[in-house]
Amino acid sequence: TPTFTLMARNLTERPPEIIQTFAWGDRVRIEFNQRMRRVNDLQGFAVEADGREIAVERVRPSRDDWSLELHLAEAVPAGQPVMLKYSPIGERVLRDASDNPIGQLTLCIQNRTTSQPGAEMPHPESAVASCEPANAP
Repeated sequence: TPTFTLMARNLTERPPEIIQTFAWGDRVRIEFNQRMRRVNDLQGFAVEADGREIAVERVRPSRDDWSLELHLAEAVPAGQPVMLKYSPIGERVLRDASDNPIGQLTLCIQNRTTSQPGAEMPHPESAVASCEPANAP
């Protein structure tokens, strides 16, 4: 009797999409539309605000693996545009739940940082969402 192997792939599987990302003080949060694979010591992120780079000290996945939180060396300046960049480095790269690597990203993100220390997070519609400097003509 002939023997055969049938391999099937879920054709409805789609790459993850970022549904929301924003900066708030010394944090950047990235939320996805699906669960991501947990990778320890994830690297390759860069944050720019007010025309300069702010160091990313660590990246932590949420407990449910639907989002990432980047901890920055300092707070992003209030009212300034924030650019998030990601370039995969080595084996510790951002992956979806099916273990597919995520390629390079460059995003202009909402800056919800206020000039008032300890203030509550403002509503998204009051956040800076343009990547043009606040004092640009």
